[in-house]
Amino acid sequence: MQCPRDNNYNLFFSLMDYLNNLFMSNDPKDIQRFYDYFETRDQLIKWMMERQKGNYRIMEFNNDENDIIVVIPTIDINGKFAKTCRDEIFKGLHIIFVESGRGNYYFNYAHNCNAGIKKAMEYNPN
Repeated sequence: MQCPRDNNYNLFFSLMDYLNNLFMSNDPKDIQRFYDYFETRDQLIKWMMERQKGNYRIMEFNNDENDIIVVIPTIDINGKFAKTCRDEIFKGLHIIFVESGRGNYYFNYAHNCNAGIKKAMEYNPN
């Protein structure tokens, strides 16, 4: 199955790429087209489960106490929001950042949360 082609480049994309472009768009009309594509909730869930997983990198900021571990998916470990989490909101806690998305076409929030939780569980937190 082919998707509408991009008239700027006259290229064809796979259905997965076409839907991913809509899903990742900043244009509300594209987001609406994305959700309108699916007839049922189960079709949307199936698409999300089959969608390629992006690369991620885990970075930790640790104090010696592991009772509370905070997992934060982020696009940029050095960004303003990550810095605020690290230096103010969760200061003194063990923080696991899961960085993904910058230059990564297939950012997957749920996948990144799961990767961070898996890492946190290695410490056997209470």
